Amino acid sequence: FIAIFCCICCYSQNTEKPALDSLLQDVYDIRFSVVSGDMELESFSPVFKLLKVYDTIKDPKLQAKTNRALGYFYSSTFEFDTAISYYEKALENYEQSEQWRSYADVSKQLAMLHCDLRQFDRAEAILLKSLEIAQQHDLGFYVLKPLHEIAIFYSYHKNVPEKGIEFGKLFQENLEHFKRQG
Repeated sequence: FIAIFCCICCYSQNTEKPALDSLLQDVYDIRFSVVSGDMELESFSPVFKLLKVYDTIKDPKLQAKTNRALGYFYSSTFEFDTAISYYEKALENYEQSEQWRSYADVSKQLAMLHCDLRQFDRAEAILLKSLEIAQQHDLGFYVLKPLHEIAIFYSYHKNVPEKGIEFGKLFQENLEHFKRQG
């Protein structure tokens, strides 16, 4: 009996991931019609399904992927505060599970949302933390992402060209280093 129970539990955990991965991809595949100006409610079906199972997802890596997908969806529908909430949860999940490359990817998205809302101090803190994490955990070429974003951020959003140039040079130096490495 115990062996059968363990097999059933293992099977259900193993089948949760492919089904959830498929659902997450469906969320990313939602297309928004700017031309017609309206959207069919059924096109949001993957989001409704995802929200329905949201509280049952226990695997931290799957929680992170789910929060990221929901952040993406809500930013696409211009519900920035909700998107920020999900992206922040994804960052927490990625930090807990030490998925630093995914952390860097989501940091960029989160910082850009804060820029859209003119919350520049918050965006700056997120980008600098992302850079620090990329350097601490030796993420290789993934350090380029926060360096690039910080250079743009200081040049464009903060209007501090000296800092933009400083981070731009660091970006260029690192880019050349990774090019030489192949």
